[in-house]
Order: sequence, then C-alpha cells, then structure tokens
Amino acid sequence: MRKIFTSFPKHTSHPDNCGIVITGFGEADVFPKFIEYEIQGKIKNRLKCREIEKLSISYSNKACIRPFAQASEIDSFITGIHPKLSRKAGEDTSNILKEFTNFINEIIEDNDKYKSVHDTINEIREKILTKYEEEFKEYVISEHVIPVYEIISVLPKDELAIMAETLVNLEKFKKRITIESETVGGPIDVAVISKGDGFIWIKRKHYFNKDLNPYFFLNMGRKNK
Repeated sequence: MRKIFTSFPKHTSHPDNCGIVITGFGEADVFPKFIEYEIQGKIKNRLKCREIEKLSISYSNKACIRPFAQASEIDSFITGIHPKLSRKAGEDTSNILKEFTNFINEIIEDNDKYKSVHDTINEIREKILTKYEEEFKEYVISEHVIPVYEIISVLPKDELAIMAETLVNLEKFKKRITIESETVGGPIDVAVISKGDGFIWIKRKHYFNKDLNPYFFLNMGRKNK
C-alpha cells in the first residue's frame, strides 16, 4: 500500500478510470471492512487514486450489502424500488409542485396586494418537497433496508455466498433481457473471507476445461497433503 499515492489536489472522474476494492480483516480487526479506490493512472511508479468509500462492520453496524460498478438490480433488492423509478418519482413530484405553484402565482400575478406572496409560496413548495424526500427515504430504510440487513446479519457463511452469487446473477439476467449493454456476464467467482478460515473459494472458474485436465487436480491434492 506504500505505493498508493492519494495526495494529488485534483482527481477527476473519467470513463477510463478503474476501481479496486480491498476487503477483509486486518491483524487487529474483529470485524471485516472494505475500502474502495478509484484509480486514474500512475505517476513515477505511484498510483494516482482517491478513496471513494470506507465501511466497517461493527456492533452497531452488523451487516451491509455493497455492490460495485453495475448495481441497479441489487439496489432494487435492497431498497424495494429501482433507482431509475425512484429518481423518476422524485422528478415528477418536483415538477408537479412547480406547476402547482406557478399556477397559483399566475392567478395572483396581476394583483399588487398578493405579489409579496410569491416568494412565500415558492419557499413552501421547497419545504414540502424536502419533507417528502426525507419521509420517503426514512420509509425505504425502515421497511426495506433494515429488514434485509437484519436477516443477512445472522445468515451462515455458505448462505451468504449463495446470496452474493444470486444478486450478481440477478444483475446479469436483467442486462441480458433488456436493451442495455450486457456489461455483467460470464462465470461468477464466489469466495468467503472469515476471521477463522481466512480466504475460501466457494466457486472458481478455470482458464481450462476441468474434465480434460484431471491430473491438475490430482497434483494439487498431492501438494496439499
């Protein structure tokens, strides 16, 4: 990690930037954590990158699901609503309130007595919109996110692995049956990291046909004895 250099004053997002996620346990960690970086390039053999997010499991934060890159369907599973639908509902609500206040303003526009009310009406509209967004977010968290996290916090490791693979397959399947670019596909590798067992492969693809290379696994078995 010494070669990761993050002190550049400017770091711009670009489609060619790539990301890396480091996750697991430190020597003194009781709970797992992850750090996400966005890498922009390399200067003098040091990576030009920035930290995007850092999150740790704790007694108060018992579980989380954090998808990276393509994540719309996984977000839908967690929150109970597709991100596009959520944005559309927010935009439509804002537009409806704007049309309503504009209609009222047009009615009182020619009346000098009520001209001072324009700003008040606009302020009320913004307060209503903010309250709607806050209450909607609270509902999503209390009725969807928290129940999901409460369940996964007590799942055994093998079921967590199945759940992770299922969520990736869900994203992959949705991309395949829609007109969007199929950016999620191919075989899925699944691994579990735990404090006691370390890094364990649950499912792993190979660059060769397993049925044509039985000697490879035979040799691996001998080496592990």
